[in-house]
Amino acid sequence: MRHTTNTLPLSSFSSHDPVKRFLGELGPGLITGCADDDPSGISTYSVAGATFGYGMLWTALLTFPLMSAVQLMCGRLGMVTGRGLSGAVRIHYPHSVVWGACVLLVVANVFNIGADLGGMADATQMVTGIPALIWTPFYTAFIVLALLILLMSPVVILRTPTDIFPEINIPVVAVVW
Repeated sequence: MRHTTNTLPLSSFSSHDPVKRFLGELGPGLITGCADDDPSGISTYSVAGATFGYGMLWTALLTFPLMSAVQLMCGRLGMVTGRGLSGAVRIHYPHSVVWGACVLLVVANVFNIGADLGGMADATQMVTGIPALIWTPFYTAFIVLALLILLMSPVVILRTPTDIFPEINIPVVAVVW
């Protein structure tokens, strides 16, 4: 097993700019708070709220301390090692454990994406009346095309002709200029 002593200096966490300091203090909590606000989560919460009302609110008393403990441990691990949870797993465990975790992550993400597409399609069906089975492939194609355009855009930008101002070899500046 490989051990490293990569730690971040404390000075990297402080800043004289109050906006940067505020955003730095938010840390992973902001991302964690936004992490479950996807279509499948929102549709699940809506159905659970409509079905149970406030009847399941008592579970927050049990789950909040557990969630806080996990976030605290991950935050401390990041402060001490200078790496995230996956980086620590990669360093301290065999490659088979890392690959197993990666496979589980991919499987979970595939199911999550499927649930997101289904949630978007169901919400659109409620608004338009068109069946969700039509909207799901539509949203899938739209997202795949958007990703292809996004991934191909650096190639497109580099191939953009610069014959308006040929002495400027950066296509973006030539278009703006």
